[in-house]
Amino acid sequence: MGGKSINYRWKKKERNNNIKNNFPRRWGRKHNKNKKIEVEYSYLVVNPFIWMSAALGILLSSSLIISRLVYKVPIKDERLFRWMLYFTMMYICYLIAISQIDRVMYLYHYFIPLIFSIINLSLLFTYLYGEKLFNKNIGAISSLMGILFVTVGVFIWFSPLTYSLPLSAEQFEQRNWLPIWKMQAVK
Repeated sequence: MGGKSINYRWKKKERNNNIKNNFPRRWGRKHNKNKKIEVEYSYLVVNPFIWMSAALGILLSSSLIISRLVYKVPIKDERLFRWMLYFTMMYICYLIAISQIDRVMYLYHYFIPLIFSIINLSLLFTYLYGEKLFNKNIGAISSLMGILFVTVGVFIWFSPLTYSLPLSAEQFEQRNWLPIWKMQAVK
């Protein structure tokens, strides 16, 4: 789940909020209390909504697979179920293999299972709500749109860290959601 974020670089910028206090150089610099320090960060940090949704998809598809094997629950769509089985197994096998490595793993080592789990989540959503989406059920469509809007919203919220957009210390701390990320604002 992004146990530690990676800070690639940062650049400090001062922005003057009061135009009237800009004096020519020959008069010397006057202390300006209205300067705002902003920092352009370049962090590799997880999108928590995507990662939690993907983990939930793996958990739900695993429970669906186990319920099929143990309790012989009938399958609605054989083809979708088989693809969910493949991607769930690829996810689990990759994480088992990567857990055997002793060195430190970074976020980009987990992109492959993330892709597996996102594909698996979409297969699971289609398996559970495909007929309702095909029949234009307003509840299923609004759920899908809600997921889309939250995904885009969280991406936009964290995009200043990805694209090195200036942030104040307060704005940076608002994006530091999980203490496990160990993100630190530049002072």
